[in-house]
Amino acid sequence: MGKLSLGKLSLGKLSGDVLADIHTSLGAQVSGSGSGLAENRIESIYQRQLLVKEIKAHIPRFQYNHPELAKTLAALWREVNTKAVTEEALNTYRLAFNNFLNQKVLPVLEEEKRRQSLEAEKQPKRRRLWLNDGSCIRLRPERKDHVWSYDFMIARTAEGRAFRILNIIDEYTRECLAILVKRRITSQDIIDQLFQLIIFRGIPEHLRSDNGPEFTAKVVRGWLNRLGVKTLFIEPGSPWENGYIESFNGKLRDELLNREIFTILTAAKVLIEQWRQEYNQVRPHTLVRLPAACS
Repeated sequence: MGKLSLGKLSLGKLSGDVLADIHTSLGAQVSGSGSGLAENRIESIYQRQLLVKEIKAHIPRFQYNHPELAKTLAALWREVNTKAVTEEALNTYRLAFNNFLNQKVLPVLEEEKRRQSLEAEKQPKRRRLWLNDGSCIRLRPERKDHVWSYDFMIARTAEGRAFRILNIIDEYTRECLAILVKRRITSQDIIDQLFQLIIFRGIPEHLRSDNGPEFTAKVVRGWLNRLGVKTLFIEPGSPWENGYIESFNGKLRDELLNREIFTILTAAKVLIEQWRQEYNQVRPHTLVRLPAACS
């Protein structure tokens, strides 16, 4: 039977250093033996190590969903790893392992693939855009502070650590009211940022967002309800229903985030605030109504 490998490790892909190490460690043991016998013994040990590694690579794949398969593989791994095997026994183990993969493992994987395909076919079709009152099509901004919108973005500093960006805009004037940059932004951070804006600008009539956990949190919704702000949640998985903030996010990403390397978080805060000031003051949107961003 041909060689079959389903894991990350495959027979024949190990470094030649492994074989060299076996030669070194067995040099004293086989020095008195014939050259052919020594080479056969070394090759058998090398092939056993390959088989042991391949068997072990498959065990984590099944230990949670199919523990009986993982248990069988673990038993085979222990037997091959602990016993001194001849070339004939090694071939027997190899044949047993290949048979196990073809007769036990492959049917399980094919059944899982078939089940996932059936589940995908059973997903109901959805009307996304026209059923949700939170859409920017159903409720268009008509005046300043009529509808605010906020959303999250993610970027990284030079060392690879992620930080979050909270953008808040006025959909009518397209003005960016605030950008909050922190490693972690909680529901309380959102309330604090909105509170600062409301003090200086007033209370908006509506606040549009997606269904992120920070936006749908009871503490945020309760606080907005006490202020008389109506929350507008778009349909899950339909970012085009929040077209104004998505358009703004794209500008911020293309004009700044994709062009700058932020060495530290403070540098990101400074540069993003400078960009916000330029966006609002140097090249502001006209107050004349423009076509909707998502139309």
